[in-house]
Amino acid sequence: MGFARCNKEYCIYVQKVGVDWIIIVVYGDDLTIMSKSLNLINNIKRELCMRFKMKDLGDIHYILKMEVRRNRENKTMSISQHQHILDLLKKYKIEKSSAVTTPQLAGRELEPETNTSAAEIGAQNFDYRGLIGSLQYLVRGTRPDIANAVRELSKYLSCYNKTHWEAARRVLKYLKGTSTYGLLLNGKSKEVTYEVYTDASFACQSKERKSITGYVIQMAGCSMSWCSSKQGCVSLSTAEAELIAMSECAKESEWLWHLLSEMGFKQELPVQVWCDSRSAISITKNPGNHKASTLR
Repeated sequence: MGFARCNKEYCIYVQKVGVDWIIIVVYGDDLTIMSKSLNLINNIKRELCMRFKMKDLGDIHYILKMEVRRNRENKTMSISQHQHILDLLKKYKIEKSSAVTTPQLAGRELEPETNTSAAEIGAQNFDYRGLIGSLQYLVRGTRPDIANAVRELSKYLSCYNKTHWEAARRVLKYLKGTSTYGLLLNGKSKEVTYEVYTDASFACQSKERKSITGYVIQMAGCSMSWCSSKQGCVSLSTAEAELIAMSECAKESEWLWHLLSEMGFKQELPVQVWCDSRSAISITKNPGNHKASTLR
């Protein structure tokens, strides 16, 4: 059919027909077809139906537990997991609980359960792993605002107790008050460019003294990729922690740059990276080669 599979993401197939591009995203036996040209989409549908037994579900409204809503007048598209969140609230009996305004308490660090008996009791009484898995799915989908809280909770999948369970339930209570939140793409800008924002929390792990990397990549006014993760090494300064965060984000940005290029959205201008550390920025601009400070 003339489609080429993207090297950076094997589930995406692209084809250029004249000045128009057509993109097919595959997940299992589900297909999402995208193009500016409705005629191209209809032609591809007919050709696929001739080759395979298929069912045309029309415009996309719901996929992978994500709701998709388009406002053609305002040129926006919103993606949320509202119904999935409501299902979780019902499953874990949070419907009647009061909502909270933050997913985690500031300055509070959880401790692993070291008592084997207590950990076994926790495993019997609380579906902690199942809940964290469901929260991770939300983070991967449309909820970057709970990424840091879920990262912290994920550290205790084999050593949790009631304290960890209540902390996880707090995330659900936060989601109860923000169940309609999601991603909003603004199509008013004709340029498909993205910006990168990075940050780091220096030595915030009291025992390991490891820092936390945080970044978000935004395109069309919408968050496209994000991360909250513990750094693999101990940083010796705030600048070093910020530098590591910039490095991790740069790798994600490079992957996204190549993927967009394969999909017909080549970035003509340099990608802007925003960081609040002057020292880290100075190091990245320093042409000198020093093993302790150079961003590689």
